[in-house]
Amino acid sequence: MKRTINSMEKGKDVGISPAEETPIPGFPTDYEQRVRERLSRTPFASLVNALRSGTRQDQLSCMLQVERRLLQYRQVALCCRYTRSQFLEEMQSLSGLFGLEVCSSLMREYQRKIPRKAVMSDFEA
Repeated sequence: MKRTINSMEKGKDVGISPAEETPIPGFPTDYEQRVRERLSRTPFASLVNALRSGTRQDQLSCMLQVERRLLQYRQVALCCRYTRSQFLEEMQSLSGLFGLEVCSSLMREYQRKIPRKAVMSDFEA
């Protein structure tokens, strides 16, 4: 059962809800461990920490760092075909590897506060 942590439980706005603890069928555990190790050396590690215990502003700034990092390595970014919804889907799947789920309210706030044009301007020549 999924449980949403609200601001009244802990005294602050955490912005996450723990994902279910059921393993993904056909997803090897050793592969999952290697993915976690690689992600821990990227800006995504900061996001995981911010989702667990950071402020809302920390979470938003870390999401921006992760989006920029993903855009650096995606060829579709050069063609401006990497959509915000693709980014948010990847955020959910990557967060799931760490037993987290990004709240929809945090994603909406990210979309509202950080315009896509500002992120893409880093990649336009």
